[in-house]
This record gives sequence, structure tokens and C-alpha cells, in this order.
Amino acid sequence: MRAPTHAPVYAAFFPILAEIAQKRGYALAVHGSLNSDMDLVAIPWTVTAVSADELVEALRLYAAQTMAMMFSAAGTLDGPEQKPHGRQAWSIIVGNGAVIDISVMPRVVSYKD
Repeated sequence: MRAPTHAPVYAAFFPILAEIAQKRGYALAVHGSLNSDMDLVAIPWTVTAVSADELVEALRLYAAQTMAMMFSAAGTLDGPEQKPHGRQAWSIIVGNGAVIDISVMPRVVSYKD
């Protein structure tokens, strides 16, 4: 028998996280297996997309509010770390070993239709 993972927790979190991102102008995608952590990529999708910091803070706040009753470290944030192609990455501690790693692609201020 395999050791248990946090995958069910991550699967339960995803619809709310995606809604939080969408309300702030981002598309959210899972990138990875969900075995050791939840790897997410946020892509600016609308011209009104908020800053990466604002998006990550909203996601962190949700994790903190959801899990704070069980884990005092819930919502702890590590980052940002610069990644290739202008991505920034953060880790959000959920609790009991569960972590959300999120990479946010940079916004482009101007574009052509």
C-alpha cells in the first residue's frame, strides 16, 4: 500500500483557488502530480488582472482562513522567488505538510489586438 498524500486536500481546494484567481483576472492551472505539493501556474487572462502580489495574498488569505483552526502556521508565505521568463514563485503553507507552490506569469502592460 502506498503512503497517503495530500492530493484529496489539493483537489478540494482547487475550485475555490481557481475562482479567487478568476475574480482577479487570472487563469489557474495545476502543474504537477499533487503528490508532494500542489503546483499551480497563474496566467494573467484579462486586461484588468491584478498584480501577482495581490493575487498571491488573496490565495494565502484563503488558505489561512480555511486551515487556521487546525494549523497555526497555515497561510505562512515564502517568496517571491524569480524564475525563468519573468515568473515569480511563492509557497503557501497549508498545514500538516501540505504546501501550495504557485508560479505567476508576468502581466504585459500593453498588447495589440
